[in-house]
Amino acid sequence: MKLLQRSTRKPVLTEVGVRYAQGCRSLLADLSEIESRATQESSRIGGDLNVVVLHCLMSPELAALFAEYQSRHPEVSLHITLTESEVDLLGGGFDCGIVA
Repeated sequence: MKLLQRSTRKPVLTEVGVRYAQGCRSLLADLSEIESRATQESSRIGGDLNVVVLHCLMSPELAALFAEYQSRHPEVSLHITLTESEVDLLGGGFDCGIVA
């Protein structure tokens, strides 16, 4: 398949080369749009967030921070567990903890 016709002045696309280039441009545009959508979707924060907090460390200020986080990221289901006992973050299924 011949895509270019060479002359002494400059290379020129053949008819097949023109169609091939158009197809490549179309594929690249589609790929760019797919990447853009994937990037937009992956930049959204969502899912479950399990946080454990020692009861003695909970405060109105911390509650306000949780509320602000929830309002900024409504697609996150924030689950706060208050405890007075020792915490096993991994074994307890927590994503993070505020413990001493």
